[in-house]
Parts: sequence; structure tokens; C-alpha cells
Amino acid sequence: MDCPGCDHALQTVSYEGVQIETCESCGGEFVSGEELAHIVRAREQAFTPQQIAQFDSCMPVFGIADADATTRFSCPCCRAPMNPINYAGDTGVVVDRCPSCSGMWLEHSELEKVQMLLEKWEDAAPAQLRSAAGKLNRARAEAAARTSKAFGGSRFSFVNAMVNRLLDAA
Repeated sequence: MDCPGCDHALQTVSYEGVQIETCESCGGEFVSGEELAHIVRAREQAFTPQQIAQFDSCMPVFGIADADATTRFSCPCCRAPMNPINYAGDTGVVVDRCPSCSGMWLEHSELEKVQMLLEKWEDAAPAQLRSAAGKLNRARAEAAARTSKAFGGSRFSFVNAMVNRLLDAA
């Protein structure tokens, strides 16, 4: 296979436990969807705190810029025109995906960017879930307090209590 960016021969290398094709000239990498999924789950590649810190202010980015929206490469495996996509829908890293064989071309350092972003977001997820759960519990308590005052002496207090129990169980 030849590099779709610079036409040099791609070399097979082992990375994070899978075999990928890489261009020693431009640094691009060709991977299958399954290989890329394995790579982002494996977490064998260690990144420095400085490398990860470059993504501290990164927020999800949806869509792709007009400059990246045109087909730029032919698939090194089957030669079909590749389509640019925003990896995972919101990373802001635009990779090129083959609609025929589902292979992906990642230009220099895009594979590492994808890994660092997904690992950073995965590491932050438990704290974000705890925070969201706390906010949800406070909102439920506030709603219950307001509702119980509004219906305190009415014939609907039983219904209100049942609704609150259903909400607490959810």
C-alpha cells in the first residue's frame, strides 16, 4: 500500500497491540475501524502531562470545517475516495474514512490526538457523573419540597406522594 498523502510505501508496525500501516515520510497512519477502537481502549501509550494539558480547554466540537469537508485522499487499501469525518462526532479531529472498506487515514499526530482526547474525557467522566447526580438529587428535593407545600392540605397529596416515589425510583 502507498501513502495517500505523499505516495511513499506504507510500513506495517505494531502499535498498542495491533498492526497498523504507517508512512515514515509524512507520519500518517492507516487503520481499520476495529484497530482504532482497540487502540483507544488499550491505553498502553503513555502521554506526558504536558501533552495532555494541551487539551485542558478543549470542548466537544461538532461538524467539520469547510476546509476539511472535501475529499482529499484515496483509500490506500481499495483506492476509493475517502470522506472526512469528525472522529467520534465531537473530538474536532478530522480523519478520512473509506466508505468501501471502512479504513481510516489519520494524518501526522491525529492518532495521538484522538487517544489523548478520549482518554482525558474518559478519565473526567466519573466526576462529571457524580456532579450531575448531585444536581439531579438537589433538583428532585427542591421539586418535592415545592410540590408538597402546594398540595399539602389537598386531596391530591396521596397522588403527589406516589408520583414522588416513582420519580425517586427512576
